[in-house]
Amino acid sequence: MNVLTICRHLEIPLKLKAKNFYAMITKRILGADETQQVYEFKAADIQVKTIRIESNGKCKESMSFKQIRYEEIVDQEWEDSDFYMELTSKFFFIIFKHDHPDDPYVLERVIFWNMPEKDLEVVKKVWLDAQQKIAIGDYEHFIKSSHRQIAHVRPHANDSFDVMRTPQGTFEKKQSFWLNRNYIMEILQNNP
Repeated sequence: MNVLTICRHLEIPLKLKAKNFYAMITKRILGADETQQVYEFKAADIQVKTIRIESNGKCKESMSFKQIRYEEIVDQEWEDSDFYMELTSKFFFIIFKHDHPDDPYVLERVIFWNMPEKDLEVVKKVWLDAQQKIAIGDYEHFIKSSHRQIAHVRPHANDSFDVMRTPQGTFEKKQSFWLNRNYIMEILQNNP
């Protein structure tokens, strides 16, 4: 079923340019409105994530997670961190795909997934690198997606005024951990 049909059926306003449009569709499919959490998934510690596949077969974007709380991460252990908690929960991926750039996306499939332990070890290195850089006040040299790790750090702010207090007492642009889009594609290829 394509997103236009889904929107019509669920009475969702067509806001194709909205950043959260596909997340909004996902929530409505699961029985919540756009401002609500899906209670059953939250209670079961399942993260719902929307993935879009382009007509060239590639994942449209990397997958974002909560913003890094600079003042907290410096005192955390990996196993107690927000990012670890997110990654060790179960994921429910809702995958939309389109065959031609002019066609609407189609709800292709859904999958449940857990991150393998070996991948968590790779991501731990990215997290430790970010923690160390934040501790010394370096907010410019985080691991990037081009480093070909499973994850990277990059801005996750509305604009340049969307900042967060740092351990140094300054304010820096909000950033988040992201799973690389190439890694997301591997997940999908390994879970047909």
